[in-house]
Amino acid sequence: MSYARGDESYRRRLEVHLAQLRRDGLVDVWSDRVVEAGSDWARDIQNRLATADIVILLVTPDFVASRHCFEKELPEAMRRHEEEGVRILPVHVKTVDTANLPFGKLQGLPADLRPIVAWRHADDAWSQVARRVREAAEEILRTRSELSWQRDRLGHELPGD
Repeated sequence: MSYARGDESYRRRLEVHLAQLRRDGLVDVWSDRVVEAGSDWARDIQNRLATADIVILLVTPDFVASRHCFEKELPEAMRRHEEEGVRILPVHVKTVDTANLPFGKLQGLPADLRPIVAWRHADDAWSQVARRVREAAEEILRTRSELSWQRDRLGHELPGD
């Protein structure tokens, strides 16, 4: 999860809504909050970005203003999206003009792109985001399972079969 420090409360709220996905083994939610004391936090973030299947961006003006989010994390996530198909899920928490932003062409959440803070009941929006994260994670697992099955099948076929 990529977010600005000023958006910590939104990160925590999303993690609450992703708790069941974590219990179900569908996601391993990671943010810089789990970096241990004495660790190189920038390196740990880059390592996680290098292996993530889904990158959630908590989009706010603070996120766009953050040098680290915008100049370090986002370029790596976008590179992996373009080259490896990593899913990037921009979650519109507050109003931001995304037209000229690197992730502006990606479908964001909630589905109607109304920022979460504009919802009368923000938990309804967070719940919708969690459902879409679940769908993305399940699709990734299905694809991996199908690819694994195809590799196994091809590996066991005899010539001429």
